[in-house]
Amino acid sequence: MNRGSKYIIIFTRQESDISFLGFSIMDSKKASQYMKAVNKLAEDNCIISMCDTIDDIIYDTNDFIKMKVASSEVDILQKIFNIEQDEEAVGFFPDAVTDAYDNGLSEENEDDEY
Repeated sequence: MNRGSKYIIIFTRQESDISFLGFSIMDSKKASQYMKAVNKLAEDNCIISMCDTIDDIIYDTNDFIKMKVASSEVDILQKIFNIEQDEEAVGFFPDAVTDAYDNGLSEENEDDEY
């Protein structure tokens, strides 16, 4: 991963007897874009597209935590979870940006705004 400000976004959700947990490390611009997409999806009560086999799970901003991480923490997480690419998700991590496009809440050229 390239250096600069990095953020980890953690997704955690408990649905009846199933726990969902995942995270992704992103640069500042992508993390901001991701969280804006989550906010739009939550406001519109959109379903997480990865959950089509499970009862409808709706986006909820309370399920997402965004934290700045130091480069040393990024290095440790990369090693522990064998992360090889930028923004590679670990575990169950919704693709909020694509879901926002698919639900008509964002347009592709919005990437430049973040």
